[in-house]
Amino acid sequence: MSSSSIAEALSYVSAKVSNQQRTKGVTVPLLSHLLGVADIAYQYRDSAFRGSSEDLDDLIVAALLHEIMDSDELGTLRTEIEKKFGTSVLTMVDGCAEPHATGDYFEMKQAYFDFLAEASDSVAFILACDELHDLKVILSGWLRSGPAIWQTIPAGAKNTLWYYEGLCRVFARNGSHPLLSEMEYLLAILSDEIEQAHPYFASSSVAF
Repeated sequence: MSSSSIAEALSYVSAKVSNQQRTKGVTVPLLSHLLGVADIAYQYRDSAFRGSSEDLDDLIVAALLHEIMDSDELGTLRTEIEKKFGTSVLTMVDGCAEPHATGDYFEMKQAYFDFLAEASDSVAFILACDELHDLKVILSGWLRSGPAIWQTIPAGAKNTLWYYEGLCRVFARNGSHPLLSEMEYLLAILSDEIEQAHPYFASSSVAF
């Protein structure tokens, strides 16, 4: 696959999700999220998780498409993606689909940790880019809104920190990595910000 495929994927995903919103945590346009994840994949493409044997352009295309099939009820997008971008990209996009876990918040997140631990290095890399972008959005929201950010994130502050700490441990299976270092750095900033603002939680209606 050549870099022209990245341009084709940009056009394709823009047409498919232009009006969709992503509601995982902070609500953002789905296209914004997919572009952000692909940008992170591009930044770290030369140091993708060791063991990632995929073509680097394929990784970026898969990052662009990694959530596009969440609403693919008829399976038509799978056929289109394989035809346009190849089996390797489709395999990675399929691999990014989260398991349908049940239980409370911690049980579902633990199921996701287990899923990540078994994922291929290429899929884990894309999902690490996904989680890093989410963390950037959360931190940006915190800097704009402070504790009010948790009104849009049902998990709350403590659970969000717990979740990202768990992610860092799972992604560390690949050893030290610049992407993981950035995630840990941003998580430390968010944790410090929350700790400093903790007194305000006691007098607010926002669950900590």
